[in-house]
Amino acid sequence: MYTRDAIVVQDPADRGVTNVRIQPLFLSGIYRHITAEEIANYLLGQAVAYYRDFDLVSARETTDGSMIEIVASFSEGDVKKKGVYTVFVRSPYALLTSYETSADRFSQREDLLRAIVSSFTPMTPADMTSGTTASGRSTLGPLRDTVQAGKVHIRIPSSWSVQVFPGCTGLIASEADNTRGVIFLHAIHSDLQTGLPPGVTPELYLTTYLPRDFTTVTYMQFLHYENVDVSFLSGGDPSAVKAMRCSFENQGIPSIGSFTIGTR
Repeated sequence: MYTRDAIVVQDPADRGVTNVRIQPLFLSGIYRHITAEEIANYLLGQAVAYYRDFDLVSARETTDGSMIEIVASFSEGDVKKKGVYTVFVRSPYALLTSYETSADRFSQREDLLRAIVSSFTPMTPADMTSGTTASGRSTLGPLRDTVQAGKVHIRIPSSWSVQVFPGCTGLIASEADNTRGVIFLHAIHSDLQTGLPPGVTPELYLTTYLPRDFTTVTYMQFLHYENVDVSFLSGGDPSAVKAMRCSFENQGIPSIGSFTIGTR
């Protein structure tokens, strides 16, 4: 379960006693089919250990286990507080939201805090996997045919730039701020001096060797295989090429990417 990034809104007037937290989650591995209740038990279990006098006031859950809302009271330092925690699940994505304030002001502030949480508009799973909006339109805009250095043909949005490496070794196409991009690299570690040890699989290269080759990439985590046909790249060996979805940080920014990696 990938939980490194979150949005936190605090009221400076009471030094953050009143706050809203919105935390997207990505479910992978053994957590892929976890329910909202199980996520709540895990995350709120940590809160029980941290706060004093933690008490469950109420809980309501959908019959399919995709959403649960929990109301709790607790003490943080010398402040008695009350909070509402909601978990939504649509595997492999999930969302944890919470708002809390002092117990004596909870009823006066709840409508405002709930409105702040409701104003958050997450990307849907379709957005994240296909690069499209809910209306089906591409968030990249129209693509144009270009001819780059070395007679390389590539279709890219008009605002993107392309760097082609010499000797047909690869290219990088990206937005101006590097938020999104496409990288193609050929024959990495192909000489005797930089060659990888025997038996390195696409999965092992992704998690172990890729962060060494690209030092801005950290916290690389395999999430799941992607359902795409890579047989034309594998040369008849189905284990030699894998398409994988991963989470990672690039220059400290939490990111999601699709990697197709072939080894031999």
